[in-house]
Amino acid sequence: MELNAPTKAYHKYIGSRPWLEAPLMGGLGAAAGYMGSKYITPKIVNALMIGRPEQEKADAMRELEADKTTKLISMYMAAMGGMGGAGYFLLKNLDVSGNWGDLGKSFVRGDKHWDDPEVKARMDKVQKKRKEDVQYRGTPSQYHSGRTFKGASYGMQEMDRSRVAVADAINLINDDPFLTLPQKDMADMVIEGSGGSSGLVSGKDLMRSAIQLGAGAATGWAFGRATSALLSLPAPVTRRLSNVGAIAGSIINTGIFSEILK
Repeated sequence: MELNAPTKAYHKYIGSRPWLEAPLMGGLGAAAGYMGSKYITPKIVNALMIGRPEQEKADAMRELEADKTTKLISMYMAAMGGMGGAGYFLLKNLDVSGNWGDLGKSFVRGDKHWDDPEVKARMDKVQKKRKEDVQYRGTPSQYHSGRTFKGASYGMQEMDRSRVAVADAINLINDDPFLTLPQKDMADMVIEGSGGSSGLVSGKDLMRSAIQLGAGAATGWAFGRATSALLSLPAPVTRRLSNVGAIAGSIINTGIFSEILK
């Protein structure tokens, strides 16, 4: 997928320099959170006081401003925005699968660190060992896609129906051209942690593993639903989705990486 000119320029001058991108992303996230609170707080007050006279709503806002509650909300949202920006930076740049030295090198060197043959060789060994450690006794005939069940109810019941092979899921993630090495490593850890002795995994299993690694319940649920639905599709379909970035986009949009790394 060809990058456009602004994206190329950003990556060349900022995105490839973690030490520069870190404060920028954190600062932008904090600013967005702070400014967003100015818009969101009055909306929340209006929603909580629906049906009340406008004068009462205005009085409530003045009281919140007088006792500095609105300022506290703004600072909280700024902190959340800053952590979100920092979480994106960590996901995008840092080597969290090695030692402290590798972590520091990835912060300073950026893309040059991940292009290092030794780093690539280490990541290949990590992924190979992860595949070998997976207890896989299932065969394609032993599992099926939940999409074959007509009229299946949504929610947790549906998350039980789509069971896929852990080994196949990890292979698909590792072959995805749009996921970075840190993203693949994190997704692999979630999938590997969800597999039981059967070698098969469902959306519930993925959700549980994501929560155990630090993602919230809502994020874990979203990751379980999205990932199990994609992985349970026929192999030719998942390959096509991977080639256009659909699988990477779907997994990233669940928010699991920023939740775990924040």
